[in-house]
Amino acid sequence: MAHRFSQTTWLLLAVALVAGILIYQAFVVVLNGYIAAVAVPTEYFRWFGKPRQELALAILHVAGAIPVFLLVAGAILAVCRALRSRSNHSLMALLAGMLLCFIYWAVVFVAFLPADLPPEVKPFPVTVRIQQLFILPWWSLPTAVAPWLGFGLAAWLLRRRREA
Repeated sequence: MAHRFSQTTWLLLAVALVAGILIYQAFVVVLNGYIAAVAVPTEYFRWFGKPRQELALAILHVAGAIPVFLLVAGAILAVCRALRSRSNHSLMALLAGMLLCFIYWAVVFVAFLPADLPPEVKPFPVTVRIQQLFILPWWSLPTAVAPWLGFGLAAWLLRRRREA
């Protein structure tokens, strides 16, 4: 059965789609970039020792993933509230926007090389860049899944509220 949406509904879905793009860009791309740029003292890694460097990295990624998780969940809830959304359509439009932004940055990462690479630096081949995008080390998983878990938490909270 095909859904027939009014013009207002289409506008709300378009707003939700753009909001999803902006949420991903702001909290995953920009905020994660700032968090990743924070200098970690070398003493932190020395304290863990050579055998536990991956554990040290995992703890850093968990600490960086928490604000992304919470901000994405909060932003999804805020947008749904602002749109006065009672259906899953707005939620799916938000998810589609987040996925579109992820796909955009994935294509940029794989297809384009930085323009300011020194001539002595050989970039990785496309196959390696694709592998780096999808086969992550275990210690970086918190950063990779944080926005999607934030979305999931928001969707769960919205569903609970509708059922109450």
